[in-house]
Amino acid sequence: MKRLKNKQNINLMFLKLMILSVFVSLSFSLFGIDIGSAYDYVYTDPPVCPEQEEKTAFLPDYIDHQIEVQNQLGIMRNTHNLNILRVFARWGNNHSAAAKGSYTGALIDPPQNTLPVNWLTNLQLFLEDVDSVGFDKIILVLSGVGAYSFECGRDLDGLVNPTFKNALDQIMSVIQQSGNNNVIVSLGNEIAPSNYSSQCSIDAKTYVIKEIWEYYVDNYGVENVTFSAILDKHPDFHIAGNRLDNLIKAIKSVGKGHPSVFDVHAYGTQPEVVQQLRGVYQIYSDHGFLSNQANPKETIIGEVYYNDLGSAKGIKDYLENYDGYNGGKIGLSGVIEWPIKLPRGCEHVANVEPPYIASIYQFFLQGF
Repeated sequence: MKRLKNKQNINLMFLKLMILSVFVSLSFSLFGIDIGSAYDYVYTDPPVCPEQEEKTAFLPDYIDHQIEVQNQLGIMRNTHNLNILRVFARWGNNHSAAAKGSYTGALIDPPQNTLPVNWLTNLQLFLEDVDSVGFDKIILVLSGVGAYSFECGRDLDGLVNPTFKNALDQIMSVIQQSGNNNVIVSLGNEIAPSNYSSQCSIDAKTYVIKEIWEYYVDNYGVENVTFSAILDKHPDFHIAGNRLDNLIKAIKSVGKGHPSVFDVHAYGTQPEVVQQLRGVYQIYSDHGFLSNQANPKETIIGEVYYNDLGSAKGIKDYLENYDGYNGGKIGLSGVIEWPIKLPRGCEHVANVEPPYIASIYQFFLQGF
């Protein structure tokens, strides 16, 4: 009889644990957040400081890397359960990186203002492969580099903006031909200017934002498009979100609506990530952009440290304790890690080799 009672107690305890586990899982899954990774390199050799890392970009020579990319995409989607990607579509005269095989973009030199057909073909094949594997979303980040960058002192009217518009048209055509209907176009990586940059830099980036946004809206509308902004590490929420504020002001000045999504980049410790996301909330609140008010409909964290415990806890802490303040939310729909794993070491672009995992973010934000 005593043994039977002990067995019943053990079974009851096990049942309680199972119920608790289900409850915790459901509470996490209520966030409804897509988890994914940036993906630009088929190979990354972790660097030994102070030397730079060795990376192999797959887009410029896609046919050579296609099978490996297909395998990595399949593992990330079907084994590691990632459902969103963020990929660069660059152009410019970065010959140094191209010589090393680490340049992800189309190699062009002034005065050329269109993208090469072979590179566009590679992009289409890649988008088709992403679609066939079953990723729910892919953010395609458009960005000029070198002489084509949106920086102070560049030929904005003669080269930068005309090339951006031409490249946009070419890439939008490729997206349509690929049949991938899950692409979000990002108009300029981290283009939002900082209050603490030079006035020349602020003016250049603001001018490009307005030019490109007006052109995009006139030709493609306001859906499936975003801009990205770095979030600053600062306890003052207006300072934490100052670049996002400048981005929204530039877009508002055009008078043609707002993107359906904003992409913010949050690098920091757990409390710093909380502060940064509260900065997003503050700026949205200032502009009337909370979920029960106007656009944007979504916010995506487009860059964050790779599979990082502090970052994951910071995002969860923000969502549980601050996102519902005063009845509004920032509409966080996705978290995309950048392949920089802490401790970072020297200043390198990436230190993790694909295929990528995001198990820590999945545990804290999706419940598995």
